[in-house]
Amino acid sequence: MSKLSLGVQKAAEAAQPVQTGLVALGEAERMLAAAVSLDEIRGVLTLAEAARQYARSAHLGLHAQNHAAGISLEAQAKADAALTEARARGDLARQGSNQNCTERSIVPTLADIDVTWKEAAAWAKVGAVSPEVRAAYVIAATEANEEASRAGLLKWQPATGLMSSDSPEWYTPPHIVAAVVAALGAIDLDPCADPGRTVPAAAHFTEEDDGLSREWSGRVYMNPPYGPAIPVWVDKLVAEVDAKRVTAAVALIPARTETDWWASFDARTVCFIHGRLAFSGQGAAPFPSAVIYLGQDDASFITAFAPLGEVYRRVA
Repeated sequence: MSKLSLGVQKAAEAAQPVQTGLVALGEAERMLAAAVSLDEIRGVLTLAEAARQYARSAHLGLHAQNHAAGISLEAQAKADAALTEARARGDLARQGSNQNCTERSIVPTLADIDVTWKEAAAWAKVGAVSPEVRAAYVIAATEANEEASRAGLLKWQPATGLMSSDSPEWYTPPHIVAAVVAALGAIDLDPCADPGRTVPAAAHFTEEDDGLSREWSGRVYMNPPYGPAIPVWVDKLVAEVDAKRVTAAVALIPARTETDWWASFDARTVCFIHGRLAFSGQGAAPFPSAVIYLGQDDASFITAFAPLGEVYRRVA
């Protein structure tokens, strides 16, 4: 073989990983554009992640790697939109259990379509970011020589290019915790616990414990991460109550009565907190707060929370 032919062969061999990676990325983009069903979208997610891993292992460069990450982010947003549309059409149950409602018995749940609570919450966070910001973030990450990721997207500030210090964590004020204990008698589980586990519960699930993937039981106090994932946490709590694993629950949430997730509670007793709560770690909230009770002892809840706000009990 001549030196020229040998050189051509080596060049072709060196280019093969790049060509393979580009083909995979192009196929993922084509599939995402054509994807309609959730299964098709999840197929794109799998392909995009495989392409990202391949780009890294084959040393194709950060641009190719972040290109794949960008496709993954768009697929996650499209998956969230698919879930939202399915709920709106009535093709997917808003709550995670159908045990107590005959009318819901034929409506699939997240579990029925093999979507975990954690996946749905993650997709919701990405879907809440505009397509323009998602695209700008991937470009900014590449220019900054950083790997693009979902976590990076959610912390990025488009105006400055800096990471945001804002957090979805709003830790419960002590006087609210005291009222919860009085209402429930004791707290068996805090499924959205802060790292310091400051709520006096028998068991805590922190972010690392992934409370969405676990069963809950007993008397539960939930102060969910505020943001686009709230509906998933609400659905999870209602599912556990429907399944009778949770015997009583108190939830501290933004008073957003216009939302679908508020209606999902179907609560009989609610306290609208006076003024704006001063949350530990965040300061005064920019929104009004409400406390929802799910259980059989309305009287104890009313006694505990009446000094803190207006308590309403549904009569029909």
